[in-house]
Amino acid sequence: MRAFGRIGFVLLLAGGASASAQASNNFTLLTQDRTISAFASADDFLLKEFDSDSDSAMAPDAGPFNTGASAQAEVSTALGTGGGTQDSTILIDGINASGSAFATGESFDFDGSAEGSGQSECKITFSVGADSTFTLTGEISATDNGIAEVALVNLSTGLVFDAFAFGPAEVVPINESGPLPSGNYELRFRAEGSAFGSGFSSEFAFAEYFEMQFRVLNCVGRGDLDGDGVVGASDLAILIGLWGSPGCLGAIPCPADLDKDGVVGSSDLSTLIGSWGLCP
Repeated sequence: MRAFGRIGFVLLLAGGASASAQASNNFTLLTQDRTISAFASADDFLLKEFDSDSDSAMAPDAGPFNTGASAQAEVSTALGTGGGTQDSTILIDGINASGSAFATGESFDFDGSAEGSGQSECKITFSVGADSTFTLTGEISATDNGIAEVALVNLSTGLVFDAFAFGPAEVVPINESGPLPSGNYELRFRAEGSAFGSGFSSEFAFAEYFEMQFRVLNCVGRGDLDGDGVVGASDLAILIGLWGSPGCLGAIPCPADLDKDGVVGSSDLSTLIGSWGLCP
């Protein structure tokens, strides 16, 4: 096996390592699965040569995970490689995670064949104790035979958000925010690539990656009326637009009625102004 450095990265979903208790007011980590793996094989039918290699690593707990894996297989007429790295940190209110995958399969003769693969998945489950909002920012990318994915799922009601990037060349920026009702959730980042070469052909997968930041923000009831994780001018415009309106009277729910007194007024404005800025 030969180290390839930070060329790329594979995060493989593996068995559920238990998460140590980490919690903010509204974010409690339940489980974490953060793993990288790589595989490679090479074969020459005529010379009866065969080689294979594999490597993997798993985060043992909820602490920072920064490591790599690489695999290489080589015979006289073919070469296969795979590998990757991951750098992820679970925070008291979310997670930062980045990773990339690479693979090559090169054949230099009609009798040779080789393949390489890398797969990556960073998955956490967490609970939200009170209605909140979330922000999810970054980008995912895929080339050749690669794929990258990000998904946020409410374990009771289903998909909240997902996005994919597919080869041969796609980069997808992610900038999502919105309400996050109390409950249990799964957040998943994935990047994987594969390559196969035979006869005088070769394949490569070099730029499968994700780089993401996710936060749970305690904004509900404090003035973030548009759910973007910030109390600002757009929220103020919504509140002013509902000022004293009949739709905010009595038992009819009104998101701008922050003090729940049945009317949008000066005390709601005071709460919004007092919460101005990025939610904690």
